[in-house]
Amino acid sequence: MKKVKRVSKRGQKITKLQKIVLLSGVLILPLLIIVLQQRQDIRQRAAAVDPTTGSVQPVGQTGNWQLIFSDEFSGTSLDSSKWIPCYPYWDGQGCNHGDAELQWYQPQNITFSGGIMNLIGKKESKQASNGKTYEYTAGMVSSAGKFTETYYYMEMRAKSPKGKGYWPAFWTLPADETWPPEIDVMEILGHEPNVAHTTYHWIDGDHKQQGQANTGVDYSADYH
Repeated sequence: MKKVKRVSKRGQKITKLQKIVLLSGVLILPLLIIVLQQRQDIRQRAAAVDPTTGSVQPVGQTGNWQLIFSDEFSGTSLDSSKWIPCYPYWDGQGCNHGDAELQWYQPQNITFSGGIMNLIGKKESKQASNGKTYEYTAGMVSSAGKFTETYYYMEMRAKSPKGKGYWPAFWTLPADETWPPEIDVMEILGHEPNVAHTTYHWIDGDHKQQGQANTGVDYSADYH
C-alpha cells in the first residue's frame, strides 16, 4: 500500500516547503531535501543549519557530517538535476498513482516564491494524457533517478494543508522501485493536522508494517 498525497473538494495549496535535511538511507520520493551523511555512524537526530556559520550539523550531535543533497528552493522553477514533478513512469505531462486516487499530478501545480515551493491541489476537471478525466489536479516532486544513497538522515521544513481529503507525505522507496520496503517519514491526514504518522514497511514472507502516530502541534498552522 503506497502512500501519496490526496486532495479534497476545495482547491488549496497542498504543501508549502522550505527545506529538508537527509542523513543516511535510500531516497526516492521525498519533497525537499538536505542530506547529511556521517560515514562511520548513523545518527538518529535531525540536522540543522547553524545561522552564524551556515554549516549543517545534526541537532545535539557532534562529529563529521557531510552534506550530500539539499534544496532551499530559492529559484523560480524546479531544479531538474534533483527532481522530477511526478512518479518515474510519468509521460512528460503528468501521472496518476492508481489506488483509487482522484487527482492528476502535473508540473503546473508546482510554484515557487520567496524560497518556498508550493505543491498545489485544485478542484478542476482535467482530460489527462492517459485518456482519463480527473476532477482534481495536484503537485508532487520525486528524486527518482536523480539521487540515491544507502545511509542518510533526512529532514524537511514544511507547512501542511488542513481539510478532509488531504494527505501530504514525505517518504522513500528503493532505487529500483520495488515495494516493500518503504519508509514513511511523515504522513498527515488533513482532518487531523496535529497528528504525524511514521511507518516502516518491509517484506518477511509477506508485507509487514510498523509505525506510530505522533500527536503534537497543528502542522497546518505554521512551518515545522
